[in-house]
Amino acid sequence: MSSSPVPLPAADRNQLRRRLHRLHGHIAHMYLSPTGHVAVAAGYLLFNSDQALLLGFVDTNGHRAAADAVRDDYQRIRQLPRSTPVACCAHLSRLRLPAHEVARLNDARITSAHRELRELFDDFDDFPQPARLALFDMVFAHNGKILAPAQPPLRGSIAAGNWLAAAAHTWRPAAACSHSQRYVSRLFAQAALYDHHQPGRARLRQGDERLRLQDAGSLRRSDGLR
Repeated sequence: MSSSPVPLPAADRNQLRRRLHRLHGHIAHMYLSPTGHVAVAAGYLLFNSDQALLLGFVDTNGHRAAADAVRDDYQRIRQLPRSTPVACCAHLSRLRLPAHEVARLNDARITSAHRELRELFDDFDDFPQPARLALFDMVFAHNGKILAPAQPPLRGSIAAGNWLAAAAHTWRPAAACSHSQRYVSRLFAQAALYDHHQPGRARLRQGDERLRLQDAGSLRRSDGLR
């Protein structure tokens, strides 16, 4: 683990906020995550109703929801089949989180993912920004399972800073959309343009600046970023 915590750069956090919004939208109600756990916002897991009680759910009138109403809403969603779409949960859930609470939980998820990645890779904060964003996306999509020891070639490539190999090893479960796979692979490929001797800095190999700008522009277009 890194010896001293490094704050996540503001540019990274802002881009990750946009990415979470693109992946999940603005989800203010409880729903079932792919793992079958109740969640809210961008994959913020609620393992029991007591955790839901700590959040600021409101009723249809905008008033703070009573404890029994929160527990009932939690159990209603928890008992649904795992494959229940988020849109169906929206119709069944009677409570909502205010926008500022959703934003707070999304930021908490970014902070938690940052901590997990720093535990996995001692020099994570020195990785080129595209590589950092790619790894965040993996955590968001699969809760870090893609980086488990069962995938040594991928982890080894990342630890060695071999971003082209990481792009080649990038793997998504069949259930994940191809857009996410392209997004992560292209970010790793973009990271390969960064000067290996200047990790984490926006310094590129001589002559690659134009290519970086072209690739960054295409990434923004494909991901809906501005």
